[in-house]
Amino acid sequence: MQELLEGGGDLAWVPPSQVLNSFCTSTSTSTDAMRSTASINSFTNTTTSARPHPDPAHCVQQLRALLPSRPDIGFLRTDSDFLLRFLKVRNFQVAAAFQLLCGYYGYRQRERDLFKTTLGGAGVRACLQDGGVGVLPERDSSGSSVLVILASNCDPTKCGLLDVWGAVLLSLEKLSARGEEAGVVCVVDWSECPAKLNSELTHKSLRLVLDGTQ
Repeated sequence: MQELLEGGGDLAWVPPSQVLNSFCTSTSTSTDAMRSTASINSFTNTTTSARPHPDPAHCVQQLRALLPSRPDIGFLRTDSDFLLRFLKVRNFQVAAAFQLLCGYYGYRQRERDLFKTTLGGAGVRACLQDGGVGVLPERDSSGSSVLVILASNCDPTKCGLLDVWGAVLLSLEKLSARGEEAGVVCVVDWSECPAKLNSELTHKSLRLVLDGTQ
């Protein structure tokens, strides 16, 4: 799965036509609502702003200087390009960006099995290839990328609920690396969900997802 995380090109692993066909036939009203969505990042709760940004290099220095204050977290990447991702989605507010960065790595430390095993498995790849999780080729009216989760496209013989979440995480990681200053909008269609996936909707699995979106 390493190739899914490297490079800054298009999301080539997503079958856009399949996602669009399934999405448009079953969620036309959701599409209208999506187009009227404000410019907001659904995963970071951050709105875009027209105000001038502070000096990015200075903000990166300030953010990097805060890292030793959390010795309990292993910050695997501290390069400027990576730190700028967090500064941009927090409008270059260093304290808020640091909190987001801590949450990013803290979640990965707590859920080591998810990131070491599930994300590299065949179930995640099947979910992406079958269109269970995908990114629409067009952006919404505010310029945000649109991540779509279609439960009806998930084959329960190939992937489980944890694989679906793993596919979402990989997609978000790719979008983050590409640079999404306008944010990401997520549209979920859980209709016609396979019974096996529904049976896996437990308190533990929902907590896993909620913790990962903070």
